[in-house]
Amino acid sequence: MKLYELNRGSKFKLNEAPSQPPDGETSEFDQVFTFQGTDGMYCKVDTKNNERHYFAAWTEVTEV
Repeated sequence: MKLYELNRGSKFKLNEAPSQPPDGETSEFDQVFTFQGTDGMYCKVDTKNNERHYFAAWTEVTEV
């Protein structure tokens, strides 16, 4: 499923390395993220430590 298809608050794992904004921080591939909403072509996601990341909305994910 695509990241943008999730509901706010959904937890997910990445199926592929996400495209990120030019200044985006690299994140660990195997951790669980929480979807916070879509912001243009990127989606806001949080880690369990409340670190904010922005992943491309079309990133393939698996809801957990």
